[in-house]
Amino acid sequence: MLTTIIIWSLMLNFDQDGIDAYRWKNRIIIQFVEEYSVYDKKYWRKYEQPLKERDIVVFIVSLKKNQMLSLYDELESVEAKPLIEQFDKEKVSKMILIGKDGGQKWEGSLHENPQFIFDKIDTMPMRQSELNQRN
Repeated sequence: MLTTIIIWSLMLNFDQDGIDAYRWKNRIIIQFVEEYSVYDKKYWRKYEQPLKERDIVVFIVSLKKNQMLSLYDELESVEAKPLIEQFDKEKVSKMILIGKDGGQKWEGSLHENPQFIFDKIDTMPMRQSELNQRN
């Protein structure tokens, strides 16, 4: 229940502020798909621990519906047209990684193994600093 409330709050922030609502708090993976399905969420839920460790929020964007869901949001969706216009003008299925600084760090295939993305994050200076602070 608490997770749902937190995610709902994040979704409202996203709707109002876009990517800036997450700046300096979270990294973001945006998965652009023709139309999202239950499979998309199940796929990402397998990676809950590494996502959490790296402060990653996952959004799944339906290019067909111009709507977006968060990984944990079961009921609601928000308008994704501004996000599509900003990051996927070609309207092709892909994934992108947004860093905590708000900059796009990577763009690639929908079929990229999430471990590749985690490894990429782990080499970034901000992540290295986070790891050093934890040790």
